[in-house]
Amino acid sequence: VSQSRYTAPVERRKFLDALKYQSKVDLTLAGDFKLSPGDVLEIQVDRASRTPYNSNASIFSGLYFVLSVKHVINAGGTHEMAVTVSQLPDK
Repeated sequence: VSQSRYTAPVERRKFLDALKYQSKVDLTLAGDFKLSPGDVLEIQVDRASRTPYNSNASIFSGLYFVLSVKHVINAGGTHEMAVTVSQLPDK
């Protein structure tokens, strides 16, 4: 039996375990029916002010995995969505 046959489930399990403990964020975004759970978003966050280090990159910037999407269409006809994302682990 080839070991490569079992690599994918092991890698998937490691990925899901890592994803479970990553930061989760709830966002409110402009509506987009193309976005669905399982998609990957790249989020760029400006560096927070008053940080003790001098860096232009924020620790919150990076790739996020979409966990859930709830579409909200208001009485005025505007479309927003509540999205829950989890930061993807670094490789």
